[in-house]
This record gives sequence, C-alpha cells and structure tokens, in this order.
Amino acid sequence: MTASEAASTDRPEDWVHLLTGTGTRDGGSISNGNTLPQIKMPWGFNDWVPQTDGGNGAWWFHPSDEFFQGMRCTHQPSPWIGDYGHFLLQPHMDFDPKDLKYASESSVFRPYLFNTTLEGIGFEFVPTSHAAMVQVTFPTSAKVGHVSLSIPGASGDLSFDEKDNTIRGHTGDNSGGVPDNWVGMFFFSEGSQWQQRRGRRRRHEREARNPPL
Repeated sequence: MTASEAASTDRPEDWVHLLTGTGTRDGGSISNGNTLPQIKMPWGFNDWVPQTDGGNGAWWFHPSDEFFQGMRCTHQPSPWIGDYGHFLLQPHMDFDPKDLKYASESSVFRPYLFNTTLEGIGFEFVPTSHAAMVQVTFPTSAKVGHVSLSIPGASGDLSFDEKDNTIRGHTGDNSGGVPDNWVGMFFFSEGSQWQQRRGRRRRHEREARNPPL
C-alpha cells in the first residue's frame, strides 16, 4: 500500500491484514512474525482473538486451524512472555461448550470486527475501548443457545446477580512474572438473560440465552 492509496480511502483500517505474521506454529518453528490477529480499538484496554488451539501453549491461534474454541480476551504481549488475565467467550448449543468447526478464510478479520459462522451459529464481535459487544445468532433449528464465559485454571472467581442480570468477577491466570500482590483482571458482563451454572469442563461458567448480548 502506498501513501497516496492510504490518503485516498475513507477506511484505512480496512487495509490492515490481521492474519499477516500469525502463521508461526510453535516456539520450535521458524517465526514469520509471532503475532496475533487482535480485534481491538487503538490503544484498547483489552485485545480479543479467536482461540483455535488452547492446548498449544502461547501459540493458541493459527490461521490454518479448523476449530474455534472461543473468543479470548487476552493481554499477551509476546508468546515468549505468555498471556495473563484472560478468559473465553464460547457460543454453543449443547449443554457444554465444544470446539466448533470454522475456517479463517471464510471469516472476516478486521481491527474493528470479527465475523464468522460456527456450525450454523452466526458470531459477530466488535471491540470497544474497554470491552466488547457480541451478537450471536443461533439457527432456527436450535432448541436453545448458550454463551459461556470461562475462566482458565483455578485462579479467579465469578458472581452472578440475578436481579440485574449481570456477572462480574476476576481472572488471575498468568504465565508468571506478575507482582506478588497482583490479583488479576476484573470484568463485568451484561447479557439478555444470564443463568448461573458451574460447568463440568471449566472451573466457572455462565450462560446467556436469547442473544444478542
């Protein structure tokens, strides 16, 4: 892209190719950037990235992976440093979340938008300066739709306010190097209809029915 091209467009952010540099498989591979396709506002408080392989350490996204494990709120500056204060948002139609088939080439990756289809579930994600807005569209054949908020590991907590239909909590998960008095990242979420449930696959989960959130 030339300077004249950038100056002639009303949407320069659409020239950003978020998947560039994201193809490094792991720490033993030759790096082509070691970057993440971060969905975020400029100088945003949080980064948001689709997680496609949570079992691969700090290299938990790869564009050739075929499964979506959730939208990850991340603060990972580098895979060599690792993530901290992160959690997942996962749409699902079964009782428990599961990996959902998806393809990066048929998904929309923009700095201001992630849009994909997950086995019939429409998933649209837009970042804000400190949070995000999510719209989930379940197929008409679905008996029920869920969106679960999952905290990794054993560090963190959630509370559910049924009256206000909100959840709040914190995640203290980290990769080391944090101060001794570091508690974690606090968050607050409001949905159309949150329901409390302790999940079998995650330490804590909350479900939302009837999205958008």
